[in-house]
Amino acid sequence: MNDESTGIAGWLLADLVLVLAIVFLAFAAAAVSAEDDPPQPPRIAAPVILDIGCITAETGGRIGAECVPTLGGGATESYEWEAERGQSDSDRGGGSFRASFADAGAVRLTVSNAGGEHSAAFPVIPPPAPTAETTLEPPLIRDLGCIPAEAEGQVNVRCEPDLGGGEPSSYAWEAERGSPRSSERGTTFSASFEPKTAGAVRLIVANARGEARAEFAVLPPPTPTPEPMPTPEPPSATLVLEDFRFDQIVFCGTSPSQVNWEQIAAGRVREDVSKAEELSGELCEGTDGAALAFLRTKQQEGFRIAMVETFSNLNGTTSTLLSARVNQAFRDGLSKAAADWLPPGADLGDIFVDCSPGERWFAEYFDRGELQRGEVRINIFFVRRNTDVTCP
Repeated sequence: MNDESTGIAGWLLADLVLVLAIVFLAFAAAAVSAEDDPPQPPRIAAPVILDIGCITAETGGRIGAECVPTLGGGATESYEWEAERGQSDSDRGGGSFRASFADAGAVRLTVSNAGGEHSAAFPVIPPPAPTAETTLEPPLIRDLGCIPAEAEGQVNVRCEPDLGGGEPSSYAWEAERGSPRSSERGTTFSASFEPKTAGAVRLIVANARGEARAEFAVLPPPTPTPEPMPTPEPPSATLVLEDFRFDQIVFCGTSPSQVNWEQIAAGRVREDVSKAEELSGELCEGTDGAALAFLRTKQQEGFRIAMVETFSNLNGTTSTLLSARVNQAFRDGLSKAAADWLPPGADLGDIFVDCSPGERWFAEYFDRGELQRGEVRINIFFVRRNTDVTCP
């Protein structure tokens, strides 16, 4: 090896020794620094509210809320509850919470620990207003449904109304001049009246949307009439034809308290009817309103009324009260109306065959079969005014 080679080798060895010294010093310094710093504690996770867990219920006009939360994350060190626009009913720092609200509000919860905090809220909403009130209709009384009957010297009335519209929340019955005088219980009502004293039954039904009123007149019973005779022997050859043919007036939808002359005068007329046809046919659909004109024509042609037979139906009752009221209204109403077309000086004998009393020629019947409820049929037998008729 020459001198020049020896010099290069020595220079390289010196550099290697220097590098190794620097590396040793760096490791030594790091070791000393690590021994001087204290150890660091592990980081704490903040709590998490997975579900605030509130349940509401309405009691006493207020909304109660009861909350038991479901938590996650780190362990919770503190609870902070708040009842926004409500009243706290338990500890605001506990693991559960109760509150009440008069209106809308909210329950809020904040949980925390050394690692942080988390908040959540639950809205408290009032229940929706009931819709039944907005759809409720006022009540309606279609028919008061009162049926009078005589028993033991007095008139007993029992009423069972036919109602429509909305469901009533109250009933108020009144028996004018009857006993009991009033009642606010039940959907039916019964009262008794003295037979010689007129009175009335009244009903008021009401609900939140309105009320309805109806009245039934309780009239004294009519003067007793003899039992209706079967088809009588004709007083003359012209009173009744050989096959018992007659004319008929029909009207519908009435009751004893509603009968009036105007209903009869507006009735439907059937001419030349036989006994076999007197209760046949459906005649309650509409009316031709020809009864008054028909009666006027017969009177002006010189006819008198020799006999009236009235049939009616009151939905199962055995009373002939409706037929009796129709006969009375027919006799009184025709007597007044005929004054407009009869010659001066004419009297009741020019309208009806002059029997004493005239009601002998009026008969009342009740039919349970073919007639509809409230339907009335009046059979009228005419004779010439100059016909000699023998009264029964």
